[in-house]
Amino acid sequence: MTLALGLVVLGWWGGSARADDPWRRPEHLRAVVVPPDQWTARAGERGIRVFWDGAEAATISVLVGSRWKVLSRSALSGFTTPPLPAGTAFRVRLASGVRWSPVFRADAVDDPVSTGRLGGWGGADVVGQIAHDRRTGNVYASTVGGGLLVRIASGQPLVGTEATVGDWVVLGRADGLPDARVVAVAARDGTVLVGTARGMAALEGTSVVEVIDTGLPDSYVQAVRVGQDGTWWAGTYRGLAARRPGELSFEPILTPWPVFSLSDARGGGIWAGYEGLKKVALDGSVTAWLDDVYVYDAVDTPDGVLAATTEHGVLALSAPGEARPLSRLVDRDAYGVAVGRDGVWTAAGLPGLVDPEDMGWGRGAGLPADGVRSVLVMPDDTLFVGTDQGLARVIPREGPPLIDPRTTTGWPASTPISDLAVGPRGLWVAGEAGIQVAGRPHASARDLVVAAGDENTAVVTDLDGATWAVGARVVRLDARGALDSWWPPGPVDRAAVQPGVGLYVGGTDGLWRLDVGRNRFVPVSTLRDVAAVAPSSRGLWVAAGGSVFRVVGGVVAPYLETNVPLSLAASPEGVWVGTRDGLEHLRITAEGAVVDDVLGDSDVLVSIPAVAADHRGVWFGTESGQIGRIIDDAVGVVTLLDVDPPAITSLAPDGDHVWVGTDAGVYRVYLPASEVSEPLPSLVGD
Repeated sequence: MTLALGLVVLGWWGGSARADDPWRRPEHLRAVVVPPDQWTARAGERGIRVFWDGAEAATISVLVGSRWKVLSRSALSGFTTPPLPAGTAFRVRLASGVRWSPVFRADAVDDPVSTGRLGGWGGADVVGQIAHDRRTGNVYASTVGGGLLVRIASGQPLVGTEATVGDWVVLGRADGLPDARVVAVAARDGTVLVGTARGMAALEGTSVVEVIDTGLPDSYVQAVRVGQDGTWWAGTYRGLAARRPGELSFEPILTPWPVFSLSDARGGGIWAGYEGLKKVALDGSVTAWLDDVYVYDAVDTPDGVLAATTEHGVLALSAPGEARPLSRLVDRDAYGVAVGRDGVWTAAGLPGLVDPEDMGWGRGAGLPADGVRSVLVMPDDTLFVGTDQGLARVIPREGPPLIDPRTTTGWPASTPISDLAVGPRGLWVAGEAGIQVAGRPHASARDLVVAAGDENTAVVTDLDGATWAVGARVVRLDARGALDSWWPPGPVDRAAVQPGVGLYVGGTDGLWRLDVGRNRFVPVSTLRDVAAVAPSSRGLWVAAGGSVFRVVGGVVAPYLETNVPLSLAASPEGVWVGTRDGLEHLRITAEGAVVDDVLGDSDVLVSIPAVAADHRGVWFGTESGQIGRIIDDAVGVVTLLDVDPPAITSLAPDGDHVWVGTDAGVYRVYLPASEVSEPLPSLVGD
C-alpha cells in the first residue's frame, strides 16, 4: 500500500520583517478564517482575517486560477476579506515593502474559541489573571485555554461583534492573538500585554499590534507586566526578560527557571515570582526576598509586601527573609491577593474568596465555582474574581459579599472532551462539563443537555434518530423528543449503537448490552478493560484487555494479530485499529484475518488514540497532536499545535473537516481530499 501526504500550508509565517530585513516584508504574518456564527455556514466560503505587526498599510492579493487579484491596496492589520474558498492562497506587501511575502493560506485548524463561538460556549474557564486599564476602562482576564476575556468600556467597540459598553467578549486567534491559550495579562495606559502558549501579544484596546516570540527565554509566556516607566516585562517558562522604552529587543534578566508572577514595586522595578520572590530594579539588579516557595501574586503596600504563595498562604514581608503569615484561614494555596478599602482579599483556591475578616466565600455565595484563582480590586472598590469556571463581579458589603448576576459563565470552551457525534444539523459534545451542542442536532437537544448532567464519557446517535448520552446514567432522547434513562451496572467509558441490536456500553468492569424490553443491562462476555467499541455490519468490534474482538450475537471472536489497540473505526472490509505502535487495518478475507501495517515505518512507536471512518476512508489522531486522513492509497497530515499540543480523545468527520475532541476543548481541522496526495514523512510520537 503506497501512501502520500498533502500538507495544508498554515497561516503563520514568522517572516523576516525585522529591522535588518532589506525587503521590508511583514512580520508575524498570519491568516485565520472568520469563525462561523451558524451551523450552516461552517463549511461554506467565509471571510479571512489577515494580521501582521505594526500599523503600516499593505497590499493584499489572492490567487484566482493562475493570476493574482488585488483585494486591497491600503489594508491594515486585521483586514477581513470577502468570503473566499477554503485554501485560498495569499501574499502581502507592506506600503514600504520592496518584496511580497511568501505565499500563505489560512490556518487549517479552528481552535476551541472559534468552535466555542459556534456553539455559544466560552467565557467560563479557569481565569488565571485579571487586569484593569485605567485609561480605557477595559477589564481583561486570561482564561488559560479559552482566549482573552475583555469587558468593553466606553468608546471601545470590538469590530465584528455587537458588543456594547459593559459587555464581555472573547478574543482568540481570529482576533489576532498568536494562541487561544492565554496564560497572563497586564494593562497600563492603553497598552495591554497578553502572555500565551505561543508568545506574547501587545494590544491597543482590543487590537493586536505586535507579536513577540523571539528574544524571549521561552515562547510560553506565563507572566507579563507593563512597567511604571513603560518597560515591557515577560516572564516565561524559562526565565524573565525586559524590553526598555525605545528598544526593539528583549534583554534576559533571570534564567532558566519559570516566572509565575510579576507586579509593580514601589519606587520602580518589579516583583518577580521566580524561585521564591525577587525584587528586580530598573537597572536589572536582583534582590532575593523569599526562597523555597512559589509566588503567584504580590502587592507592594506602604506597610510591606504581600506575597500569595502556595506553601504558606499570604505572607507579609517587611524585609528580605522577614515574613509572617497574614491569615489563619489561608495557610496554603494562595493564588492572588489584592488590597481594598476594607483590607486584604485573597484568592485562596478551594476555600474560595477570603475577605478582610478572614471569611471564605465560594459557590454558596454565588461565585461560579469554589476554586478561586485571582482577584482584582477596581477603583470603586468592587472586585473582579477569577474562578475555575468563569469570572464574577463582587460588591463588598456587610455580611456576605454581593455577587453581580452579570457573571461571565457558560460552558467552558476548553473543557476536557470525551466524545463527539456529528450530524447534518449539528454537533453533540460529551465531556467533564456534561453534554453541549453546536447547531441544532435535535429539535429537543436542550432537554438532553439538562437531563444528562455532568461528567459524560460518551455520546452516540442511532439510525432511528435517537441520541444517547452516557455518564453516571445512560439517557436516551428519541426522535420524537421523549427521554428515558437507565443506570449502567458499572463505570462506562465507551458506547456504541449496533444497528438492529441496540446500545452497547463498556468500561473497566466489562461489556454490556442494553435490553430495552427487559429494562436492564445484560452482560455480553467476560471482556474487561474496554478501551473502544465500533459497530459495523459484520458485528461489534471491541478493544479490550489489549486485544481486538468481534461480537456477533452471543459469539465473541478474538483477533490477536494487532498491536495493543487504543481506538477503533469500522471499515467495509473490517476495522481500522489505532494502536500504541501506529495505525493498522484488520481485514476479514475468505482466508481469514489479515492485518495491514497501513503507514509502514512512518508511525513506528506512535500511539493513535483516536480513529474515525467516513465514506472516503479514515481519519486518525496521534499522541503528538497530528490529524491525518487516508483516502485510498494517499494520506495527508495537519498538526493541531506545534507547541504543547493537547491530548486527542475523539474524532467526528464532517465532510472535508473533522471535529477533534481533546483534553483542552474542541478543535476543527480542514483537510480536503485534494490535499491528500504527497509523500508521507515520519509521524511524531511523544
